[in-house]
Parts: sequence; C-alpha cells; structure tokens
Amino acid sequence: MRFRAPFLTLIFFVAGGVGAAAYAAEQPAESLTQFQHVSFTRLGGAPGDISRLALDDHGFLWMRAGRGRARFDGKAFRTFQTVPGILEPRPATDADGNTWWVANGDLWVKPRGQDAAASIAVAHEGIREVALGRGDRLFTRTDDGVHMFRRQGTRLAPIAKPIFDTQVNGLLVSRSGALWITRTTGVLHASREALDVAERDGHVPVVETFTRANGLTGAFPQPLLEDTAGNIWVGTEGGLDLFRRTPFVPVPLPEGLHQVEAATTARGTTWVGSDNMPLLRIDADGTRTPHGPPSLVFSMALDLKRDIAWAANEQGVWRLGDGEPSLAAPLPYGGNTRDVSFVAISGAGQIVAAKASDMGRGTSIASVWNGAQWMPLPALPALPVTGAAGSGGALWLGLAGRPLLAWITEGKLAIEGEAQGLTTGPIKAVVADRGGAWVGGDRGVQFFDGTCFRTVRTEPPDLLNWVTGLALDRDGFLWVETSALVFRSRMPASRMNLEDPNTHIQFDRFDSVDGIPGGADPDRGLPSLRMSADGRIWAKTVAGLSWIDPAHYPEPRAPATPRIEGVDVGGRHRSMDGAGLGLGPDEKDLAIRFTVPELSRPDRVRFQYRLLPSAPSWTDAGESRQVSFPQFPAGRSTFEVRAVLGTEVSAKPAVLAIHRTAAFRETAGFTVLWVSALAGLFVLVLWLRMRAVALRLRVRSEERDALARDIHDTLLQRFQGAMLTMQALARRPTLPTEERREIAQVAEEARQVIVAGRDRIQTLRGAPDAGVGLYDALLAEGQRLASLHGPAFTLTLEGKPVPLRESTAASLLVIATEAMTNAFRHARGSRVDVTVSYETKQLWLVVTDDGLGFDPDAVERASTTGHFGLRGIRERLAFLRGSIRIETAQGEGTEIHVRIPRRTAYL
Repeated sequence: MRFRAPFLTLIFFVAGGVGAAAYAAEQPAESLTQFQHVSFTRLGGAPGDISRLALDDHGFLWMRAGRGRARFDGKAFRTFQTVPGILEPRPATDADGNTWWVANGDLWVKPRGQDAAASIAVAHEGIREVALGRGDRLFTRTDDGVHMFRRQGTRLAPIAKPIFDTQVNGLLVSRSGALWITRTTGVLHASREALDVAERDGHVPVVETFTRANGLTGAFPQPLLEDTAGNIWVGTEGGLDLFRRTPFVPVPLPEGLHQVEAATTARGTTWVGSDNMPLLRIDADGTRTPHGPPSLVFSMALDLKRDIAWAANEQGVWRLGDGEPSLAAPLPYGGNTRDVSFVAISGAGQIVAAKASDMGRGTSIASVWNGAQWMPLPALPALPVTGAAGSGGALWLGLAGRPLLAWITEGKLAIEGEAQGLTTGPIKAVVADRGGAWVGGDRGVQFFDGTCFRTVRTEPPDLLNWVTGLALDRDGFLWVETSALVFRSRMPASRMNLEDPNTHIQFDRFDSVDGIPGGADPDRGLPSLRMSADGRIWAKTVAGLSWIDPAHYPEPRAPATPRIEGVDVGGRHRSMDGAGLGLGPDEKDLAIRFTVPELSRPDRVRFQYRLLPSAPSWTDAGESRQVSFPQFPAGRSTFEVRAVLGTEVSAKPAVLAIHRTAAFRETAGFTVLWVSALAGLFVLVLWLRMRAVALRLRVRSEERDALARDIHDTLLQRFQGAMLTMQALARRPTLPTEERREIAQVAEEARQVIVAGRDRIQTLRGAPDAGVGLYDALLAEGQRLASLHGPAFTLTLEGKPVPLRESTAASLLVIATEAMTNAFRHARGSRVDVTVSYETKQLWLVVTDDGLGFDPDAVERASTTGHFGLRGIRERLAFLRGSIRIETAQGEGTEIHVRIPRRTAYL
C-alpha cells in the first residue's frame, strides 16, 4: 500500500477560454489535489483485472477481478468464488422517484408510480452506463464519450458538449456533484464548479487527470465507486486505487518550495510566500498566479478587519490586496536582514521587526507595523520569535533563548517567566484568549491568566511537546501543532479544568495520513498554525500547506460491528454453524480470526475482546485481527470482539458461542476425586505424625514417672526420716536451748527440701499445680523467717486458687521472699502479714508489717550503691506486665501491693 499526494494535469476542452466559477468563500472548489492517493498493488495482495466494484450493507468493498471475486476490509483482501447479487448492476433513482437503467445499449426509465418502463431516445447510441448528478443532472457513458443532460421529468436535454470523443471505461458522479471518469489516459475529475461553467457556456468542462505516471496502479482504469465516507475507489488491471478525503486539505504548491508563509483573505484568495521562490496567488477557483514582487518572503500577516495581507521581505512591507502587490514601506532597519527577527501577528495584520541592540548586550530594539507605519516598541530582553494580538491592543511576544513572555499594553512592558510558573521552555507559539494567552513550547502548553501559568495536562504527559503553533477556532476549540502532528481539543478551551492536577485534557490527533505534509520548522516562521478570515485553520510546514474547516470537522464515528472470519483448531480450519462452535475434549489450541470494514482509516482501528464467563474484562488486542487461546477452557463460553476507532467503540460486538466438552480430568467428579485423595493423604500423614508424637510423649512420661518414683522412694524418704529425727531431738529437754533451736532450724530446712522435692515430683509427673504450690512455698518461707527473727507471721488466701504459670509462680516467690525478708530484718515490728488474692482479672500479693516504715525514694537511690532489692522487684514485675504500689510512712509500718494481670499470671 502506497500513499502519494496526487500530481494533477489540467486539460482544457474550451474554445475561447473558460470563465471563473462562482465562489462561496466558506468552501473552496473541490480539486483532485484535495484527495490523498493510496495504491494497493498485486504485489501487496490486491487482485488484478478489476472490472466491477460494489459496497455491501456492512461496509465491505467487493470487486470482480479476473475469474473470481474479492472482498476488501481496508486492510486485507480475501477471495471468494461466488458472491450472489452484490456485484450486479443496480438501477438509479432520481430525486423525483424515477428509476433509470441501461439495457442492451438503450437508456430506460420507469416513472414513479408506474409499472411500465420506456426507452429514452437520445442522439447517441451504445449507452453503457448512466449516472445521476446533483439536482436534475444526468450523465451517460457511451462508446464516443460522456454526455451531460438536464432532466425535465423523464425527458433529457443536452446542456454541454460531450467530454471526449473516444470510449470511456467508467463513470461516477460523487455526492459533492463532481464528475469522475476513467479511460485509458487515467482518472479524470471535473468539479461541480467546472460543470456549472460548462453548462452555462455550453462548453466542455475543465477536468483534471491522474495517470500511471502519477502513481495509478494500471494503465487501464475501469470501475469507479464512492464509499460512505466520500472516498473514490478505482479498479485497474494492476490493482486498486483510493482517492481518500482527508480532514486537512493539502494546497498544491510548486516543487521545491521552502519555508512556506501564507495568508488567506475573506474572499478566498490565498497568498503563498517562501524564502526561495516568487510570491504565489491562489484564487478561490484554484487559479494560480505567480508574482515577481515580492520574492523571498520571510513573514506574512493577515489583517482580518480590512481583509488585507501583508508580506515582508528585504525590500520592505508589501500590501497584498485585489490588484498587484505594492510596496507600502521599507524595513525599519535597512536592507540587511541577517540580524533582524520578523514576527507575523496573525489576524491583526501586524509584523514585528526586532534586532539586537548595539548599546547593551542581551536587549533588542523592536518596531511593529500597524498597517500604516512602523511604530517603536519598548526594549525587549531578547529577540521575539512568535506573537499574538490580544484585546485592547495588547501585544504578546514569545522571546528567543529563554522561557519569557513579553506583554505590551498601552506602551508598557511586562515580562512573565518561570517565577510565574512558566514551564514550557522558550515559547514558540502564542494565541490571545480571555484577557490572557495560551503559550506553547518544547515542553507543553500553558495558559497565562494575567497572574500565573496553568498547565494543560495530557495522557501521555509528553503528547503536546515540541509545539510550533497554536490557534483557537470560532467555536473556542484549541488547536496545537507540534513537530509533525496537529491536535484539536475535544472541548472548548474555556471549559478546560486546568486547576486539578489529576484532570487530563483529551485531544484528537492528525498526521501526514490526514493531509498534513511534513513537519514544521521549530525555529522559523512561527507560529506554524493560523486561522484565516473565513474561519479555516491553516497548518504550514517546511515545504507544505494544508487547511481544515472546523465548521465541517469530522465528528467521531463508531466503527462497524466486527465480523468473525474463521476459527483454527490446532492449526487447522474449523467450520462454524449458526449455533456456534463445538470442540472435543482435547481441542484446546484455538485461534479466532476477525475483521471489521474500515475503508478510510484502517490503520487506526484497534480491537478488544473478552471471553465470558472466565475472563469478563475487555483485553486490548491492538491492531491484530486474530486472538489465540493455547488452553481454551472447558464448558460453554462466549467470545466477543469489538472494534475501537479513536474514542468510539462499535455499537455491538461480534459474538461466537463455543462449547468444548470437558475431559474427565476437567470434570467436577475428577476434582472431587483428587481433592478427596489429597485430603485422605493429609489425614494419614497427620495421624502418623500424631501417633509418633504420642509415642514420644508416652516414653518421656514413663521416664519422668520412673525418675519421680526414684526421687520419692530414695531421697525424699531419707530426708523425711532425717527430719523426723531432728524434730524429736529438738524436743528433748536435756539438750541446751541453743542446740535445740539450731536442730529445729535444720529440721525446718529439711522440710523445705522435702516440699520442693515433692513439687518437682509433681512437675515430672505432669500433675497441675492447682494453685496451692505458691501458698505452700510462701507459708514455709514465712515460718522460717519468723523462727529466725521473732515477729509473728500469718498467711491469708483469698479467692479460689488457680493454677499459675510456672515463671509467674517462681517470680512471685522471689518477690514475696524479698519483701518478707526486709520486713523481718529491718521493720522492727511485732508481726508480718502476707495475703494472696486470686481475682478474675488479676492476682494480688500484699506484704504488710507494723514496723518503722521507710522512705521509698531513699531505697531507690540506694540501688546505685549496691542495694538492688526494690529495683529487682520492679524488673521482675516489668517482665510479668505487673505493677507495685508501696504505702509507708515513718513509724506507721509498710504495705507492699503487687498486681499481676490475668494474661501473665494464670494458665
């Protein structure tokens, strides 16, 4: 497939010249150059020897080629043996309801509401084809050319001379009223305006031709067809040709033109200047007139109010009006323009000229042409490269080299830059709006509201980088030209939300396929995007010029419903029926092929698909027209595919029902079977593990029981005997009192050993503490201290004893022993009372004496000199998440309250 801008040849079949057609300023005359030529050759898969073209109801292009039939979706060709009805000739119905057709070389008509048809007698014979034009025009194709008539009911009146005097292969009248013809010399085009002139003067219309030398696929073009988008299709012996309407209409310019400058007046006259060719004038009817002066134009501005274009070259400023260009004034800085910057102010008809100042570095002197004379401007910090005129005579200038925006109003200069939030880099384009200005540079687009700059955020973030032109159309939409693309906002600029950093502004994109020739120069002729007096937006590039009419902006349209072309299973084609597709248990490798008819922009069509119910979300397939499933799921599934064109989605997806029979390993029964087997294996492993653990525990328990029996039967029995002997000795009156007391102490210590031994035996046997182990230990320790130091001792148990954690019981015994020891040794009281209180939420230990009391702070300070009793108590309680409270005073005794929470006290 090849894209080529058409080169045209004008052929005049006129005796004595052709008058100019009436021109409507809002829409220039149609020209063959406004169509983009695309060729599909046999080398690229297109059929040859195309003799007929037709469109079906879905939008596919069909053609009779050689001995077969082919269908084209805009991307690929597919051959068919037979296509019933689609390629057969069809009669044409005029605006009055009369039906026209050709049979056996004669022209026939069936009037509206009548059953009988009549042959129409005309002055020529051998009619091959009939075509209805706009209004009441009618064209016939014969062996000796093309004839144009005016219908009067069912009567025909010739209105112009025949076109050609030899055989014509194809005939078409487009919806725009233009006439298209194919013959051995190529494709010919006569615009509606040319047909109007031919009818008025009775002459042969002016036609343009496009031949094989210009890129046509063959030397013998035959059938013609216009699709729903207004594109013209031509079949040849060498392939298929497309003359595509593009949103941007390219302006035919001489080869080699460089650094294009242009301005279009309200009357439709376009002046085109360059830096290497003379000035060119293109009138509304397409007439091109070169002018000698001025040549080598480097700036051009349009005065919308007076409908005058101004051009600047080395000689000065030229006025471009109805007549010949005239020199209005010389340049303000002489004829040497190498160091001078020129900026055209679009719409205001102003041209700013500036040069570097000789007095100071980093400044420039500037003047502005106001349509009558050069007026001085305030000194600028740099040379201007682009500008725009705002309301109230304000002038906005983007400066070179630095991100600076100059704002001149009533002779006063203000400089805005990075301090106000300018982030675009050096400004390449400015357009005034709502008392502020839109600016663009290498790093995006921003709006300056008179106070600060606000950024136009897009997705992706760099969408609007490398800006060379900005424009606002009459409806307020923002147009942006970058290095090789043009964008148009999807909402008016006044409605853009530039405050929210999470809001992304959406833009439509246009590129070379849309009629924009090449890229803009980022350093000269800025801005590269301008609006003409008739409201059209003009995009100029280094060597090209094109325009778009926002009033006829191509509205987004949804693509057609895709069509599922076929299914491959395991690499082999599988036929489908009305119920869908059935697959066997082992048929998992599936590829689904699909397409959509899109003849205008097939390169911008994308596809999305989903598989219900297993994958309900849409998946992007990109431009690919096939989706593969290496492991297609079992059961009933629904495959859906839809087409996406820009932001529009096809109204309905293509649907294919697929049922794959599940293999046994994919059934619920198999799942239950292997899950049950896995669960059984897990239970077996768990049972074996528990059995081994129980065995180890039993062996360990038996060993501990044996050890406990040995301790009880040997050590404890002997200690018990020794204790009883010593207790008996302590009661003998014959022994001295001191010796009896010492023997009683030894007996008590033996009893403590027996108690501790019994506790260890209980531990070895795994017997629970039952909550009394701490009580026994405290009782024994209190009685021992009482016998040694004299004060009376009592132990009180409150609440129902609860088994304690082993670490808690050990720590509490140490804490209580420390507190009781201090009370017995240092309090000098008459009694010591200990209370253990088992409560639901905590365990309390209270040690009370009626002694002298003490200063707790002094005791804490004593820990720094080696006395750690109270400090040790606090550390143990911190480990147990417990707390201590000491109530004491000199001469009033002491109470120590220890609290242990339930979670760390009880089992």
